[in-house]
Amino acid sequence: MHLGQSAEPACSQPLSISPYRQLPNPYPPNPPHTHVHTDPVVLVLVESQYSQLGQDIVAILESAHFQFRMEIASGKGDLPPLTEKGRGRYSLIIYENLLKYAHADTWNRQLLHQYCTEYRVGIIGFYRSTENSPSVLKLRGLPLVLRTNQVLWDSCVVSSSPLLHLTKPGTDRGALPGEDWTSFSSNHSTYQAVLHARAKEGSGAGSGDNAGPGFSLGLQATVVQDMGLYDGVRRVLFGQGLGYWLHRLILVDAISYLTDRKLTLGLDRHILVDIDDIFVGKEGTRMNTKDVKALLDTQKQLRSFISNFTFNLGFSGKFYHTGTAEEDEGDDLLLKYVDEFWWFPHMWSHMQPHLFHNESSLLEQMVLNKEFALEHNIPVDMGYAVAPHHSGVYPVHLQLYEAWRRVWNIRVTSTEEYPHLKPARYRKGFIHNNIMVLPRQTCGLFTHTIYYKEYPGGPKELDKSIRGGELFLTVLLNPISIFMTHLSNYGNDRLGLYTFVHLVSFLRSWTNLRLHTLPPLQLAHKYFQLFPEQRNPLWQNPCDDKRHKDIWSKEKTCDRLPKFLVVGPQKTGTTALYLFLLMHPSVSSNFPSPKTFEEVQFFNTNNYHKGIDWYMDFFPVPSNVSTDFMFEKSANYFPSEETPRRAASLLPKAKIITLLINPSDRAYSWYQHQRAHEDHAALQFTFYDVISAGRGAPAELRSLQSRCLIPGLYAAHLERWLAYYPPNQVMIIDGHQLRADPAAVMDEVQKFLGVTPHFNYSQALTFDPQKGFWCQVLEGGRTKCLGKSKGRKYPPMELEARAYLSKYYREHNVELSKLLHRLGQPLPSWLREELQKVQPKHVPCIGVSCLHIAAKMVEKESNISPSHELIRISQSKFTVSDLDRMEKIISEKLCVEPKAVTALTFLHLYYSAFTSLSAGREEIPSIGRLEAQLKACLCQLVFSKAKPSVLALSLIAHEFETLPSAMLLKIIPHFQRQLKICDSELLQWKDLVAKRMTEYRSSECNKPDNKKLVWILSRRTAQSLQTHHFSVPGLPTIPEMSWNESESEDSCEEMSYGEESLCGSLGSDGEGAFFPSTFLNCVE
Repeated sequence: MHLGQSAEPACSQPLSISPYRQLPNPYPPNPPHTHVHTDPVVLVLVESQYSQLGQDIVAILESAHFQFRMEIASGKGDLPPLTEKGRGRYSLIIYENLLKYAHADTWNRQLLHQYCTEYRVGIIGFYRSTENSPSVLKLRGLPLVLRTNQVLWDSCVVSSSPLLHLTKPGTDRGALPGEDWTSFSSNHSTYQAVLHARAKEGSGAGSGDNAGPGFSLGLQATVVQDMGLYDGVRRVLFGQGLGYWLHRLILVDAISYLTDRKLTLGLDRHILVDIDDIFVGKEGTRMNTKDVKALLDTQKQLRSFISNFTFNLGFSGKFYHTGTAEEDEGDDLLLKYVDEFWWFPHMWSHMQPHLFHNESSLLEQMVLNKEFALEHNIPVDMGYAVAPHHSGVYPVHLQLYEAWRRVWNIRVTSTEEYPHLKPARYRKGFIHNNIMVLPRQTCGLFTHTIYYKEYPGGPKELDKSIRGGELFLTVLLNPISIFMTHLSNYGNDRLGLYTFVHLVSFLRSWTNLRLHTLPPLQLAHKYFQLFPEQRNPLWQNPCDDKRHKDIWSKEKTCDRLPKFLVVGPQKTGTTALYLFLLMHPSVSSNFPSPKTFEEVQFFNTNNYHKGIDWYMDFFPVPSNVSTDFMFEKSANYFPSEETPRRAASLLPKAKIITLLINPSDRAYSWYQHQRAHEDHAALQFTFYDVISAGRGAPAELRSLQSRCLIPGLYAAHLERWLAYYPPNQVMIIDGHQLRADPAAVMDEVQKFLGVTPHFNYSQALTFDPQKGFWCQVLEGGRTKCLGKSKGRKYPPMELEARAYLSKYYREHNVELSKLLHRLGQPLPSWLREELQKVQPKHVPCIGVSCLHIAAKMVEKESNISPSHELIRISQSKFTVSDLDRMEKIISEKLCVEPKAVTALTFLHLYYSAFTSLSAGREEIPSIGRLEAQLKACLCQLVFSKAKPSVLALSLIAHEFETLPSAMLLKIIPHFQRQLKICDSELLQWKDLVAKRMTEYRSSECNKPDNKKLVWILSRRTAQSLQTHHFSVPGLPTIPEMSWNESESEDSCEEMSYGEESLCGSLGSDGEGAFFPSTFLNCVE
């Protein structure tokens, strides 16, 4: 078994062809070092979140620990914001479908190109042929031709490509997978081939027929890089997906190249090969002397290519000499060469630690194994151990960690189970009880994989994993890999040796990687230097993963975890809520902590590192899992940055309850609480001194200030919780309402939790005037109230401090109001009061807004200056949008609701005028009939183009023509003159009304339809609608002005209203809400 080159010599780039420079405007790319900055994040634009290629791209990025954001690619090429505060948000953009990039509309494409050139951001795109793809395709906007659905052979990495980093040039002989390959060709010097392949004889023409610079004659370019000479944008384009292993390798290099090594993987890889179960195994599966010699020879051979390579052997001494005679000789030979290997302890009898709840049993097993090691000169100071079947490592069995430390002084272990077995790319490390836990990788070899021909799925599956498959990618994408193998993999067909010899050979042939091996303890230190963010564990519910549950002690139960959390913040009424909850017969809480009173404070302190066993010990085993509700109240959870993530990981289905009071009052209450507990800073400084302290203040003062102010930033803390819990699992309680009417609040809490039976808090609570809050009613009329430390009386807050805090929390309260509005929750009374306080900077805006509102109510529109002119005259600095928002606020507060002038408005006005003029002498149709007819008209798109005044008059004119009254018809022209409606315009709309009424010649016109109506609006109108328009019965449509004929039916949108809505249209800015006083006189 020898290491050799499996790749043939690479393709060479032809140098005899001069670069083509006749195309217009060659565009040099930005130099590698510019003044612009981009975040090391990849924007991935996929067809859907379930598309295979999109998932393959994401898998590569996740495995390489590259940050990314995935978005669904828009058909028009719309993109998320690309910059923020002058900084680029992405260093690379990847299109799953190249055509989504090529077919983006001009505006979006120009924006993207401007971003790419200014911030030196590259683009990666994939084109995948389908049976409907044209055989030849020119990419829009680029001098590039694509030929699709090709069958290709012998892929070759172009040796001169500047993109190559990890990849070593070579030729992969044989047919490429699939018959849907796309090749690229161009005659512009900006393009260079990265991968070439040979077309199958008889297939269509390819890039090599008329090769331009950067391409080879007779070969098809399946991956090309655009140097940016054409339009300043650098690109790498793939002619298929990532099903071909070389594409995955090239993709990693392309990411590195296009990001100027911001997102790159170094060339060093550390590999540790563990051989578990030494001396374990039934007869016929163990190593004999020949196998041991082969192990030694291969180790020596691998050391030529992996520095310091040494097999790491895990032993269970109980099974020494339990094989055949030849296998026992193999055991002896292993021990003869004991110094040639590294050793680590398994368990003496290969037992699973989680099965033993008693630590003494584990200690006994370990001592026996250590005595065996000392007897046979096996090193006992490596500081590394692995548990059989990874039992007890994760989920943590604390007894195992303690026994390891006491017997072996273990510092490092490894497991494949954290956080889960699959997908393997998510495996991480953590540190617990001073033991570093490293992620362990599988290599496709298990205890039952002994024979090459009997490999699951056939030998080709193993070779596929080695040659560019899962095993190859594991080494490629992970700087440190600990592989799990077994004793049985090194006997019989010696698949362990076969696998790693061929893996190293393939890596040497196709990559520039430098391979190393370090002892486990050094390897662990290096791992956490590379990934320091993984030091702290993230506990999960063992019952949510079947594999975890199988290796978790049967004496433990997930039923002891709480169903909901009361998270605070402090001084908002959480203790009162805690006691109210405990009054419910189905609700129970944790046992009190001896250090933190009733609060466990698990998720926000170092208690978290004690593990979930420590946490669950605070809760009783519920008598009825389905009806009993256990909870924990820790008021410090609310502002904690770590708690939401930790809680959601362990308790993803838990409900979260938080209470909010005025943050100023909360801050003052905490200050007084600290004074009562004789905090030095609180006793030495006034409240105003505390909250207004500057950066140079003493540390104890700054600490007290932080505890006073930070928890009151409610919106920021709630957003953090909502990032991990959906809104329907979070309840926000108004603390003031809890204090004023606890029974009503507790009814809502019961509904939120779904707890049964319903508990009547109205009968169980009574208000104690002396205490100043509500108490529990006990038998015999006695009461149980909160302790003496609750409800303290203290002096009112200084006005100066109140004003300071009101200003400090103002913007945060605005954000809270927006958040509550988004969640559909009402604003607490205290928040409404805070938001209603007038800020000095808003006084000019309020003044102009009041003037503008008043003017619109009493003046003609033509006499009112535009908003921007009013702002200029007032010499104020606010904007038109500020003025609009302020007017809306003032209108709501003063209940000013100016009615929109619609066709219905004119209809009622005309009807009143005609009724007055006829004085009962003429028969006039009922207003109900006219309203129904107007409604029938407005349900057709064509009538949305009419002026409201013209439509209403046309409807009345049409109706009057059917009456035997000449007097009423004579009044119509007077209305025309006052409204400046020409005869042709009135005649046009009257004819359309007549046509529409022909369709409604029945009694049904006298009453509204019983069906839900669909109103058709122009897009221009729909975009101009304000929120309050939807609350009025009239239907807003276009303003009364000349109709833009470019607005077609295709540009209109539908809007549904209930059956009781009346038809109407929004009046123009030019039409008043009333007629001149001379109007009725002139028509008499």
